[in-house]
Amino acid sequence: MLSNDEAVAQFKEILGSKEGWRYLKDSQFFSHLSTFQAWALRSAQFDAERTLQEFFLSTALNRSSISAQAEDKGYLPRTPFPSFGGIQVKNNGVNPVTIPIYQGFQSNIGLQYLIKYPITILSGQSAEATCYQLTRTVVSTVVPETTPFFEILFDISLTASIHQVDVDISDESGFVTWSLSRQLRNAGPASTVYDLFYSHDGQIGVRFGNGIFGKKPEASNTVRCTLWLTSGDTTLLESLPLLPIGTVTDSMGVQASIDIKTITKITGGFGGESTEELRKNLMYWPLYNDNLVWLEDYEFFLRRQIPEIRWLKVWGEKEAEAEAGFSNAGNINSIFVSAYIHGAVDTEARIVSVFNAIKLYNRRIRWVAPEFVTANITLAGKISRQRTIENVSSDITDALSAAYGKDSATRRDRILIKDVYQIVSDTKNFGDSGASFAVTVSGTTQTEKLKQMLCLGTISFALEYL
Repeated sequence: MLSNDEAVAQFKEILGSKEGWRYLKDSQFFSHLSTFQAWALRSAQFDAERTLQEFFLSTALNRSSISAQAEDKGYLPRTPFPSFGGIQVKNNGVNPVTIPIYQGFQSNIGLQYLIKYPITILSGQSAEATCYQLTRTVVSTVVPETTPFFEILFDISLTASIHQVDVDISDESGFVTWSLSRQLRNAGPASTVYDLFYSHDGQIGVRFGNGIFGKKPEASNTVRCTLWLTSGDTTLLESLPLLPIGTVTDSMGVQASIDIKTITKITGGFGGESTEELRKNLMYWPLYNDNLVWLEDYEFFLRRQIPEIRWLKVWGEKEAEAEAGFSNAGNINSIFVSAYIHGAVDTEARIVSVFNAIKLYNRRIRWVAPEFVTANITLAGKISRQRTIENVSSDITDALSAAYGKDSATRRDRILIKDVYQIVSDTKNFGDSGASFAVTVSGTTQTEKLKQMLCLGTISFALEYL
């Protein structure tokens, strides 16, 4: 790159050699004009260098440049995951009420939720269900012509909210559900599969086969894509009301009289990949390609396949025998897996199904149910009278739950007293003159067994005013 002085000198030499400018060569105007052009050239050089840096994953800053790398490598970023929790529906009418599958509800802050299974409530009774911070929208496309690798791109305004995509395609008998097959692997000419892809402009789309790797949709077929949308990391507190979206009727077709409220906090969701996460994952993803376990890194593989895992521990025969204190021939080539997924009752089945989809050769997956151990925190202190004990307690409880809660997406694996003090201090409730606090941690603060998951137990407060 030219220095500023070199650029000025070259510009003076070029312009001074031209007829009509040589008489101005030594003027102040000529000097200032040369300086201005040198600055313009230097700015253009900086822009060119910055643009060149966007070609490389390690130096790219713009999301679109990193997204282009993702599209080139066939990488699909992690999609957002919805918050979920329990609700109670009370039937105040005289007739039974059945709430249909995927019935939507709305909170007082505008967030929408749905249930994944129908529920029936008898007169005067209540029923409980799990609801998810999800909405469903359908995008229908008529295939204009039979073409290889037919694609449908979803609107960019939807991409950041897409949690899941279901695809159905019409044929002579009606709509048929097609299956997701990443990068159309193990797909033949008649395989009714599709792939999800991420485009350079940040859109998610579906791509179908070419008649060799996956079946081609026929011309005039209707492709119906059901998009499950979520806001990701949201929270709705316990005992808050929900309103049904649309009309819910009882068994006589009359509008039902029902009350709906949350019975647990609806939380646990998280957003999609940030730009920096996308960059880092792209650096390592080609080794795994969602299809391999590389150098025994089973944890990375499992977290890629099941991103909602809250806690995961994987170990082999060496660690198992070191913990047991003796050798066991039954542990040979065994991979032990213990995991916790917030709200899931089929964790073992999901883990096994993920491993069944790849070749483990002589490895055997053995499931170990997690053992939960807890640490209890007691906090005593004095606060300013400008604050309320209830608000201070709530702030600290939320902060500690985010760091150590069993269902927290940001939970830590160890509870250290210095970290607890820092978390409480960061709430800024004890920054007033004379305010102070002391923390005591009891119970288990560090796991002793491989299958143990450490999480927060009870939080006790002994607060008083200054």
